[in-house]
Amino acid sequence: MSKESKEEPKKYPFPLGEIIKYEGDEYSPYNGGFKHLPRITGLSEIFYEWARPFYVPRWRTWSYVMAPKSCYYSKLINYPFRRMGGPQISIVGTYGSGKSNLMNNFLAYYLARNIRVLMFNDRRFEARNLAAHGYYDKNKVFHPFQIDCFIPYGYKFKKANPLWNHRKNVHKIEYGSITEIIESMKPHRLSVVYDECFETAGKIALWIDIMQTLAEETTPSKNYMFSHHELSSLIPEIPTQDIYHLTRKAADVALNLRKDRIGMMTTFHMPSEVYYRVSQKFGYVCFKTPVNRQGMYGPEKDAKRLSIGGVNISKAGRWMMHRFHMYPEMADEYRLIPTRTKLSYPDLNPIEDSDKQTVMDQLLSDPINLDIMRMLAQGLKYRTIADKLGMSHSTIHDRAKKMGLTKVKD
Repeated sequence: MSKESKEEPKKYPFPLGEIIKYEGDEYSPYNGGFKHLPRITGLSEIFYEWARPFYVPRWRTWSYVMAPKSCYYSKLINYPFRRMGGPQISIVGTYGSGKSNLMNNFLAYYLARNIRVLMFNDRRFEARNLAAHGYYDKNKVFHPFQIDCFIPYGYKFKKANPLWNHRKNVHKIEYGSITEIIESMKPHRLSVVYDECFETAGKIALWIDIMQTLAEETTPSKNYMFSHHELSSLIPEIPTQDIYHLTRKAADVALNLRKDRIGMMTTFHMPSEVYYRVSQKFGYVCFKTPVNRQGMYGPEKDAKRLSIGGVNISKAGRWMMHRFHMYPEMADEYRLIPTRTKLSYPDLNPIEDSDKQTVMDQLLSDPINLDIMRMLAQGLKYRTIADKLGMSHSTIHDRAKKMGLTKVKD
């Protein structure tokens, strides 16, 4: 039996359904508010189910399971940083299922709170989709979300129509050290670190340095939220030799983020694409339309019936189904196209692409592959090897298959 909220959305004396104009820029209209939530523009209507039906074969009858209040969307938005540290939230689903749109919806609420939000922009300046939104303070005064895009000094794009040339609330800031980024972070501001200009190792090293520095900066009144639109591109499940040690270090940093009062919200296609120790870290998992595969979790399997606006918010194996309307986004014409020349970190200097190794040379030069070969030679099973290396069973088998090892899969 589906039970939706009986309480009507609370109305505020703000312009409803009208485009908001502020300093010459246009912002999405304010459509009404919900109790206990910040007042943001472009607000989505949100519906939820407190109870779900299930069949009990033993008694040949239908019963209902009550969804836990901890999975209610309001709990995530009003998450108590002071008492519980930073929330760790992931959004999982197939391509085009609305993961990024849902994340922007949540981030808008966090920006309306006293939270400092940091985003690593993984591809084409996804942060642009929050530029046409803002929030109302307690005095009912409108404030646009301010977006600071941090780019290394002197970096030029191959092709760009930057949004900071069109809107007053989007700012380009050039930097030469992470200190300039951290000192610029303020409440209600989205600080975007454009990382498409870095090599893979440089992205991870930059992220590690920023997260470790932010951990030293947090106080009971100074909380941070990190977001990423595709975490597998930052911390992959199968790291190559040049980023292996950085990936393990990044996993150690990620495991301590909650206690360091740094929240993390990200999206990815499948949990197996993200480094194993990190993908198991998230306390809240929002399941959108999933990728068909074996071994699905309960809320993930249930999400197969959902439309693009549906999501199962899960915690500890229990979940509550929600339906969100789409959060208005910006046009694609404001994407940023990087050059092929990548920068190193922390030097911020261009590096040469000298990939002259064969595929087998690359496989055998990876220390993880060498460990797998050694353990297989000792007669260990894939699951035992996976436990020793802190990786998933399927990853170990895939690596062994690429190296041409003929050990029977167990």
